[in-house]
Amino acid sequence: MIISNLVAGLGTSSLTAHTVLNRDIDRYRQIMREDPAIKRETDYIRENIGTKASIDEVTDDYRLWQSITTAFGLEDQAYAKAMLKKVIREGATDREAMANQMVDPRYKELASFFEYDKLGMLNAQSPKWVDKLVEKYETAQFEKAVGESNENLRLAMYFERKVKSVKSWYQILGDKAMYQVALKMGGLPKEYAQVDIDKQAEYFKDKLPLEDLKDPKKLEKLLQSFLARADAEDNSAMANPTVQIMQSATNTGFSPIVSIDPTLFLKL
Repeated sequence: MIISNLVAGLGTSSLTAHTVLNRDIDRYRQIMREDPAIKRETDYIRENIGTKASIDEVTDDYRLWQSITTAFGLEDQAYAKAMLKKVIREGATDREAMANQMVDPRYKELASFFEYDKLGMLNAQSPKWVDKLVEKYETAQFEKAVGESNENLRLAMYFERKVKSVKSWYQILGDKAMYQVALKMGGLPKEYAQVDIDKQAEYFKDKLPLEDLKDPKKLEKLLQSFLARADAEDNSAMANPTVQIMQSATNTGFSPIVSIDPTLFLKL
């Protein structure tokens, strides 16, 4: 993809790439929108979402369903149609709805966006709603393309986008990608994940208050800290001969097996 090649040209430092990318982010996003592969899919969304009378018809359209799940970062769960249809049908208004019982906030975002429990597929008749869906798809694909060249940069972009709507630290702890960023922001090892969830929430509330994460200037400094630590860890790992051998041995070209994280179903 064009964007992944451009990001690769920004250098190996995540911190430097982040600075350069943000300096001209609108131009990079426009390049992404004009990518033929992306435009074909966004055109397909616009042409077909409004023709669906039910969520069953949406999931039966493989191409459309892949785009929608991608828009919400759930492409690896696209096969779990029964579960996702239940999430969408129940919406997010009722406290007992499935989306509100799941730790991962992506499910609630999906349910809230469709409002299927109130409107069915009526939202799909609104050009503004369709525009928002297309924008979500483009954003997800942009971050994915960035991640093909620099995964740390993708994580930083994702965190910056999602934290704006976060209302509690439990939402961050329930989002694997955001949690990775938070750990490095706080200078914590990955083993910290074994600590009791409530104790983690209390620690992060004190160490990284949400009001700081929602302040653009403070957030930028925290993201720079994350990227600097991530770069340092990557450089340290690459300098390890054992890691180099393992990386060479496992670079088979096959994608990893994806499974549903059981913590998604835990009720806080």
